[in-house]
Order: sequence, then C-alpha cells, then structure tokens
Amino acid sequence: MTLFVGTHEVKYNGPINLKNFYRELHDWVIENEFVPSRKNNDFPEILFYESRSQPGGGEMWVWWRPIKVPQGNSFYRYVLRISFHLFKMKDQEIMHGNKKYKFKYAENKIIITGILETDYQKKWRKHPLLKQFYPFFLKRIAWHTVEQHKKILQDYCHDLQKTIKAYYGKPHWESTEPSFRPKWGIWEDKPVGP
Repeated sequence: MTLFVGTHEVKYNGPINLKNFYRELHDWVIENEFVPSRKNNDFPEILFYESRSQPGGGEMWVWWRPIKVPQGNSFYRYVLRISFHLFKMKDQEIMHGNKKYKFKYAENKIIITGILETDYQKKWRKHPLLKQFYPFFLKRIAWHTVEQHKKILQDYCHDLQKTIKAYYGKPHWESTEPSFRPKWGIWEDKPVGP
C-alpha cells in the first residue's frame, strides 16, 4: 500500500550555479542513505531533460526517485519524489571578489513528495491467508508504527526543503545550520551564512 505523506515546494528566481546545487542535493541524498552506494550507477535519477530552444530561455526537468529501507525493514520503505523544473534559463556572469563566475539565471521550482510504501515486497498481498488480514493489520494493529514512519519521512522531506532553502539563502521558519556548500555556490575565504 502506498501512503502519501506530504509535499514540500521551494521556488527561487535568480542566479544559480547548477553544478554546485546538484552536488548539494546529491550529497544530501547520499548522506541520508537514500541510495545503496556512492556509485553514480546506483543513483536513482530517472529523467534529465534539457531544452535550449525555448523562446524565453532554456528549460530543464530532473526527476529523482531515491528509496530508503529503514534499518533493513522488510515491510516499510521511504520513497522521495524530487522533481526539479528550471525554466527561463539564461547564461549569466557575475563578478565577485575580482573573479568572474558563470551562472544560470533561472526560475526554479522544486517539489519534494514523501511516500511511505508498506509491504513493498508484497509478501502479505501474495500470501493466500495474510492478504485477507492486510487491511485490518494496517488500520487496527500497526497504525501506530505507520504513523511513526510517516513522521520520520515527513522529517526527511522537511530537512531536504531546509537544505535547499539554506543553499539559496532563503529564510526558513526555524533556524538553519550553515550549508556545507557556500551560498549561491561561491567559495570565499570567510564562511558565508547566517
């Protein structure tokens, strides 16, 4: 059974260093163990589409579908649907500290959707006796555990949204830790952040 947990959305208009932004989110997914290894072959990017022929500027779609199985659990797993949509992309150069940086100026929309999958191996649903009790088990017996896992997944979604906002330098409703990557992707000698 697939249970929808929630959706978070981040919008940003301005200069963006795509390489550093991509690395920041890639590192977040790896650090939170949503991929089996650091190999790029294991990374769950299912779509990368770029069009440069748009009249108002280029457009880019990226879809990630990372999956995490909590502590080797065979009944629950977390799925994040991360969708990037960048549009009106134009090349831009910015002078900062007597250095010229190449950026893309774009309107950016990122949608993060959390999904909790129960019985993802379909052991209960394929078993002739257990499939009769599966809905009852979820609604009456395991509802407390399901709610705990939904809360954990909601926290992951919120943390990813917070990481994206910290990278963009956007305010968040709670205090944020400084991002490992510098604000807007510009490295400086002194730390940048709140």
